[in-house]
Amino acid sequence: MIIPCLHLRKGTLVDPSNGKNVQDLSACLDIVSLCPEFSVVYLDKLKETEEFGKKLAVARSCCVEYGADSAEDLLDLLDSGASHVILGKEHLDGFRQFIPKERIICKLTASRETASEELRKDINNLKERTSGFLLPYERDFQVDEPSLVGFAKELKSSLCDNVRLIISVDHIISYSTISQLHSLGVQIQMNATWLLNDLSLGQIISSCLKSDRPDGLIPTLVVSKCVIPENFHTSLTEGIFS
Repeated sequence: MIIPCLHLRKGTLVDPSNGKNVQDLSACLDIVSLCPEFSVVYLDKLKETEEFGKKLAVARSCCVEYGADSAEDLLDLLDSGASHVILGKEHLDGFRQFIPKERIICKLTASRETASEELRKDINNLKERTSGFLLPYERDFQVDEPSLVGFAKELKSSLCDNVRLIISVDHIISYSTISQLHSLGVQIQMNATWLLNDLSLGQIISSCLKSDRPDGLIPTLVVSKCVIPENFHTSLTEGIFS
């Protein structure tokens, strides 16, 4: 599943790749609304930014990353509509007595240079204090997609099935890679502004689908423009929007 990430600054949405305000704000938010969940990153603590973020959180399931100074700040975000708060592992002990683990996503560092064994140990040590893990896949250049899939597969195979993993990427990746991660049970967080130009409506919707068939195929009903059923077949998620 794709989790769009909205970056807020000075009371509006910005593109983190260039720091500029998003011009077509309504179109971006309309596309985000197609996804069952999204995340918000506060880039400042201005009142207008906080108010804008709270308005977004009311509409849909939302994870919030915010440099909170106190438990009261986090509780205020949750009371305003956020489903989860994103905390670094160094903050878990300080806030867990105030925030139930079901409302916490723990943020860990993940890169090609980070050993999977090190991450596995962190996750196994912390999984009783959080509902899931956000792993920013940090690179200085475009993501090596086969390495990303290999990294996710190696890590996922060494963890319990009920551990929720979200990998955040800072460059656009292909839908084929998103689909492979989805089949592994790994969610992908990406810049919401990419959904405007780089992924189709069908790709966004199909990223939320997972088949319960052993072959992984999706039952698909083909209809005419008049919504008259014409054919029934099974296909990979890529075939749904082709």
